[in-house]
Amino acid sequence: MLDCIMWKSTYTLCGIKLEAGMEVIISGHPQVYPENGKFSIIVDTIELVGEGALKKAYDALQKKLAAEGLFDVSRKRKIPELVHRIGVITSSEGAVLSDFRNNLGKFGFKISLANSRVEGQAALKDLHAAFQVMKKQNIQVLVVIRGGGSLESLQAFNNEMLVREVVNFPVPVIAGIGHDKDVPLFALAADCMTSTPTAAAHVLNQSWEEAYAKLHQFTYLFARMTKEFGRIRADLDTSGSSMIDHTEARIKSLKERMAFAAQSIRLNDPTRQLKLGYSIVRQSGKIVKSIQDAKPGSKLDTQVGDGTIQSIVE
Repeated sequence: MLDCIMWKSTYTLCGIKLEAGMEVIISGHPQVYPENGKFSIIVDTIELVGEGALKKAYDALQKKLAAEGLFDVSRKRKIPELVHRIGVITSSEGAVLSDFRNNLGKFGFKISLANSRVEGQAALKDLHAAFQVMKKQNIQVLVVIRGGGSLESLQAFNNEMLVREVVNFPVPVIAGIGHDKDVPLFALAADCMTSTPTAAAHVLNQSWEEAYAKLHQFTYLFARMTKEFGRIRADLDTSGSSMIDHTEARIKSLKERMAFAAQSIRLNDPTRQLKLGYSIVRQSGKIVKSIQDAKPGSKLDTQVGDGTIQSIVE
């Protein structure tokens, strides 16, 4: 007989309801009680035995969480565009992290890493602790990645408490968790689900690649517009010069015509003729052009060069 002790917080985290007769695998560490030398195991994790039992637990939990709307598309948040502060939870050992980094574009990403086990039920405590660390980081999106695996190896990602961590996390969560058949409940609850860590990297690259493509297009259009404006400016310079020359010619012509008109006015000015000895005779303000216009007794005004002479016709 060997006593096994599991603290309540650890039991709650595991998400497995123990029942009499249930076959399980436990992992823990030994403890000897000093007063009487009693030997026991302090249990760290419990996992179900056999794929059948795991599938049954998976289906039951999926049904429960789906009824709460935790997997609804309408609940999920959009991944922000042009993200550059990324939180990553994964194991720092192995090729997964390298694959993710190598597939990220050179867009100035800043990565905050929380190293965690990602294999089996034993990873649960690590993952839970990593989430608490990431909540304190200044990140725009959280990425949780691992390679493919069976239902047994993905037990931690079918844990109710961890699923709720995803739903309530302060920023959108991307799940890049490979799987053989059943999609981990963790991935179903994530805001964005990808099949591999590489695909998760491509999701983060997408908005940057689109922005660079638009920038390239705008640069091309701007170059074309600059060239077109240059052509228009050259045309305006040419036509402007022609217009100036034409305008100057017209102004010169008008000046000449105005000078000629002014000379004609001066030459035909009646007052000029008066200075030469001519006179203008008016009767009641009207010019007298004929002797018939002047009757005896009529009063006349005769305008000469330096004044007017009044007279009466005899």
